[in-house]
Amino acid sequence: MSTEQQNANAPSIKSVVGQIAAMFHQVSGLPDFEELTCAYYCLSTYFVDKTNPFPLLAIMGPNGTGKSRFLEMCELLAFRPHLFSFMKLTPPAMRDKLGEAHDGTAILDEADTDGLESFLTLRYRRETAVCYIKIPTAGGWATKAIPMFGPSILHKRQPFADPAVDGRSILINTVANTDRVYTEKENISEDIIADLVVAQMKLRVSVKLPKKTLIPPGIAPRIADTYRPLIALASIENDVEFLEPLWERLRLATTDFTDGQAYEPGPIVVQALLSCLTINENMVIKNVKLEGELVKKIQYEFGYNLNSRQVAKILRSYGFTLKRIGGPFSVVPDLKTLIKVALAIGLEDEALERIAKGLKPSAWETENP
Repeated sequence: MSTEQQNANAPSIKSVVGQIAAMFHQVSGLPDFEELTCAYYCLSTYFVDKTNPFPLLAIMGPNGTGKSRFLEMCELLAFRPHLFSFMKLTPPAMRDKLGEAHDGTAILDEADTDGLESFLTLRYRRETAVCYIKIPTAGGWATKAIPMFGPSILHKRQPFADPAVDGRSILINTVANTDRVYTEKENISEDIIADLVVAQMKLRVSVKLPKKTLIPPGIAPRIADTYRPLIALASIENDVEFLEPLWERLRLATTDFTDGQAYEPGPIVVQALLSCLTINENMVIKNVKLEGELVKKIQYEFGYNLNSRQVAKILRSYGFTLKRIGGPFSVVPDLKTLIKVALAIGLEDEALERIAKGLKPSAWETENP
């Protein structure tokens, strides 16, 4: 690390992360790479005021793999920790608890409570991490803002129900190992914990996070964003032992993300439209009735319930033309738009590809919508 980034008395990032990972190893059943991931996340909590958005760290796994001990260790090591159990809390109580952890680390035990995921979605990004409540005043009522931005470390038994929370989380699975003997919190050296907290505070003061980090090809920005605070810290000292396996993991996640996009509303609508235009495996460019034909195909052939207004909005966003023809709206597709949209969303369609081969590239190779 350069002298501009770190004071002479501050330790190296890699050495501190290694020590934190060793502490996690004592108390939980984390594989080696996951220990490093959690250690980098713990250190990144000290840069909460310089990081936006901030991902969640979700620990999942079978009973007896040290998940609760892991949270207790995070309470000792993370920046401004607030350990909560959300069992039997009402949504207003959850809101107030997360407000207490604003610009600090919320450590959530038993985080399968109904209603919590909506707050976690807000907490991810500083611009949205605020709830408004009405409070009584002498003149009536006033609005009070409760900010709740910051890192969140949580223990779950069930996967997230909301895909938005899932996509903003670093998911870690603990593993069962009957040969392991975990260390109780009471047996952890207080001096070692205190030294690690001091070391992280020194790095908080001395380290300047890079404004941009170099992401290798083949990784979607949406996927990299989830690990951005960790990547920033690891890149400062070029920690290849962490970064190289991380790049491979993010490439696989990008593939899953791209495949999953085919099941999002937009691509489903386009697939249904192409299906309406395909007759005997050949593409026929014709008007397609929105309500009577396209919406029904989306529902019965693709199992997706969208109303005509939603479908129309999606089609217009892709650049398709809709017109009233004899009363109801119809889609008036053109081959250029069909090809352009299919390329943009990575959709392969044999009938469309056959008809596209007869066109000059200049007829359809335009900027993606």
